[in-house]
Formats: sequence, structure tokens, C-alpha cells
Amino acid sequence: MKIHTFLVTPEVVEKILFKHGIRPSEVESVLKQKHDKNYFEKVKKNRYMAIGKSLRGYITVFFDHSTGTGEVVSARFASTSEKRKYKRKIR
Repeated sequence: MKIHTFLVTPEVVEKILFKHGIRPSEVESVLKQKHDKNYFEKVKKNRYMAIGKSLRGYITVFFDHSTGTGEVVSARFASTSEKRKYKRKIR
């Protein structure tokens, strides 16, 4: 899955920065990595989860996807099971 454009509202930026300690630039780097370097999973009707690697570790990003645009809902450091999924896919 390729995200052509993504939208992060100021409210989401504030939430992920202060609640989860994730910088918007880290979210951007995860969503713009090559397809074979990320793990994507559909979690609801139009909601997806992306797991990718940043300089500070593995990050999970939740976003709504429609017509090539990803609207970021949340982002946090990946859990142990999410890291496992990522590592299995990247092998």
C-alpha cells in the first residue's frame, strides 16, 4: 500500500507528541517507507495499521485510508506482538 498524501490534524499531532512521545516526522517516515519495509493490516472498514521502523524504534500508526490519502488517527511505539508481526513480514 502506498500513501500518496497524508493528513495529520493539529489535535492528533498534540496527542501523539504528548501522550505517546512520537514526533510527526517519525509518523511521516513510517508512512513514506517503501512497501516492502512496512507492515500494513486492515483493522476496520477504512482503518489501517502500519508498523515501521524509525530511528527511535518500531512505531505503529493508525490511519483512515481513502483515495490515496491517509488521515492519521494515532501513533505510538509498537507493542511486542506488533514488532513480531513486523519482523516476520520483513524476513
